Amino acid sequence: MATIREWSQREAIASGWINAIGAVTDPEIGYYDGNAREYIRRHLSGDYELLSCQGNLTLREGEPVAHLHVVLADRQFGITGGHLFDARVAVTVEMQITHTPAVGRSSDEQSGLFLWNLNWEVNR
Repeated sequence: MATIREWSQREAIASGWINAIGAVTDPEIGYYDGNAREYIRRHLSGDYELLSCQGNLTLREGEPVAHLHVVLADRQFGITGGHLFDARVAVTVEMQITHTPAVGRSSDEQSGLFLWNLNWEVNR
């Protein structure tokens, strides 16, 4: 996640759509519990096939942030997935970022999340 942020800052890409496949190690994934208004996190040890990774790149408080969801497979071909908090590249990750006009995020009191603010351009 830090690498995506650093790359987007270096390349001056504020927003876009992200797709990726490959292999990652030691991922941390999560599930958002709307009732508790918090993520349930799980750290997975070892290498995983990155079957699908989809998400977006937007601005939060002026800084690029990647919001990604993944589907992962382990050595026994078991599948798991969720919101991706962190992972390291195990062998390779092939990622495509399709640049879009800038989109910002703002805090939403009802959900407790930073959601897209479609009026962001007007309000920044």
